[in-house]
Amino acid sequence: MVTVGQGRDAFTLAGHSMLLVENKDKDFAQLVNWGIFNRKDPNFFTNFLMGRMDYMAITDSAPNLLNHYAGRVRTIWIHPLRLTQRQNSSVLGDIAWWIRPENMRYRYHFWEKNCATIIRDILAKALGSQFRKPYDAPNGQTIRSFGMPFF
Repeated sequence: MVTVGQGRDAFTLAGHSMLLVENKDKDFAQLVNWGIFNRKDPNFFTNFLMGRMDYMAITDSAPNLLNHYAGRVRTIWIHPLRLTQRQNSSVLGDIAWWIRPENMRYRYHFWEKNCATIIRDILAKALGSQFRKPYDAPNGQTIRSFGMPFF
C-alpha cells in the first residue's frame, strides 16, 4: 500500500492512497490509483465541495506515478502488506474488477467513498476477521470536528 502526504491544492489536503501490485521476478510494478478525476470540468470545485465528483480507478507504472508525486514534493510511504496467497488472490480479483471499463468510475465522497475507503474495503474483504475495526471517534467528536485539522 502506498500513502502520499498532503499537497498544496485543496483536493490534496487529505493525502492519497494507492495499492502497489508488484512482481519482482518479472520486473513488474503497477500502482492502482482510485484518485483520477477531470480537473478541467468547469464545475470542478463546486462539484468537489458538494460531493458530486466522479472519480475513476486506473493503473499506471509505479516508477512514473511515484516520480510524479515526488516531483510535487509530497512525502511517499510504502507499506508492505503481508498477505497469504488466498488474501492476495482476493485483492487482485477486486483490483481486476475495479479496472474494468464498466466498473472504473465511481461517485467520490470525502468520507465514505474515496481512495482510502476503497482500499480499506478491499483489504477488509481479503482479511476477513483479521481486519481491525476502523477508527472510532472519541465521545462527542463528529466527522466534521475530526476533519477540521485538514482544512
